[in-house]
Amino acid sequence: LTRLRAVTPLDKQRQAVQDGVFTGHALAEEFSYKIEFPNAESRQQLEQALAVSLVRKERDPHTGLVVLVFNLVFSPFRPLSHLVTLTVTAATGGVWSFPLAVRASEPPPDDVITVEAAGLGKGSTVSFVLFSHSRHATPFQAFFVAGSDNVFAVTPESGELQPQGTHGTRLSVTFTPNMYGRSYKARLVVQTLDMQWTYDVKGGTPEYRVPKAPSAILTSTLAHPRVLAQRPRVNYIRKNMKLRATAVSSPIKGHPLFQKHVESL
Repeated sequence: LTRLRAVTPLDKQRQAVQDGVFTGHALAEEFSYKIEFPNAESRQQLEQALAVSLVRKERDPHTGLVVLVFNLVFSPFRPLSHLVTLTVTAATGGVWSFPLAVRASEPPPDDVITVEAAGLGKGSTVSFVLFSHSRHATPFQAFFVAGSDNVFAVTPESGELQPQGTHGTRLSVTFTPNMYGRSYKARLVVQTLDMQWTYDVKGGTPEYRVPKAPSAILTSTLAHPRVLAQRPRVNYIRKNMKLRATAVSSPIKGHPLFQKHVESL
């Protein structure tokens, strides 16, 4: 809210008082205003993003001061920083200039792109389609910001975004990892003169598996001790007591183990 008294510029003669102007203070009922841009770039970026309107004007009947209330709407489509001027002109010739610093910081990412690698040194690609924000084709540039892993690539890096109603423009992100056991990240920016899209790109690598190969050392054919422990136990003493003759492998083949007792008469 700004309260100022209209002052006629020194290089202009004071005009006659007209209808709608209070005598004594020469304050006009009508005002005009506009946004002045310092260059063509700021005009291109802000014409569709910055709007100003005069909400109301109030006049103090005692002092003759006029209060103008403006409403500014700022809806940028990309990060920017410009210094523009709001110029207010009274019907009596008074002119006021108000510098406006217009800044838009980096927005959160529009989406997350995840690319799963097929293997080390093998590229995997994910594609998506973008359209121009205007009704005609718009030049664009696509790039990864500083600090992104260099295992990502985007194609094409420049060209034109086609408008709605067409097939659009297809962009592709390729991921070629060179190491297992780490996460890969990057931030992709697609930028036109008045619009910007931002994507967080994540690359995933497959789980590393130790290669299997036959051992050069011959392993023992004996059973594992745990396997032996699981076998049923055999009471060989009891088993031998049931034998009636020696086995074939015995030096005394077929000899009875128990002698018969013959009672004498």
